[in-house]
Amino acid sequence: MKINNLRTLFIVSAAAAVLSSCKIEHPTYYNAYMTALNNGGESSSFCTLITDDSITVYPLNQYTFFSQLKTNDRVYATFTIPSGEITDPMEVEFNSVTMLTPLDIVATSSSDTLNADDPANPETIWQSGGIKGVSRFLNIVYTVNVSQYSPFHGIYLVDDLNQESNPDPSGYYHLRFMHNANNDPGTLRSTSVATFPLTEKYTAPGIKGIKVRFSPIDLGVDSTLTLTF
Repeated sequence: MKINNLRTLFIVSAAAAVLSSCKIEHPTYYNAYMTALNNGGESSSFCTLITDDSITVYPLNQYTFFSQLKTNDRVYATFTIPSGEITDPMEVEFNSVTMLTPLDIVATSSSDTLNADDPANPETIWQSGGIKGVSRFLNIVYTVNVSQYSPFHGIYLVDDLNQESNPDPSGYYHLRFMHNANNDPGTLRSTSVATFPLTEKYTAPGIKGIKVRFSPIDLGVDSTLTLTF
């Protein structure tokens, strides 16, 4: 079985996929982050999806589930492409779909009230949407320390209203990635993704990109992620 991750077509091949001795070909599976676009229509249930690579996707199954999605709902999905080719648009058959809950950027002058000074390692940052009728999102893959029976961990992207010159003279808007572990001792590492709607405040003309500062888990890790639009 071969698994390809579509966003940013980040390709991850799982065990070599073809049993050459038997010449049995296994299907190729793809993973992608997507944003729903409910096109309305007579039944208001015709939903397409836009991958974070800006590819339009037409579902060939799970119609009931997708008919319930609203525009700008976010999902992470595993699927196959019956045609065998990545095209735009393309028809896909879904194997699994996980809903993602967008988190609003917290604009505050008192971030200490969040009690979110626990370390975290944001590792990957990208933007998506802003075209084909879906909104813009900022997405961050991050790692935190958790225990086996972990309590809820709070994740926040904070716009510190006390910061002067934001955006900075270079055109970058500064935000802070914050983590509240809720006193979890955290002996294991867990990786997840957070997705944040990007309002015009953070994408206005003249803003070159976003810099995200964080408190890293490991010493020597760069404590800033940079996204250039």
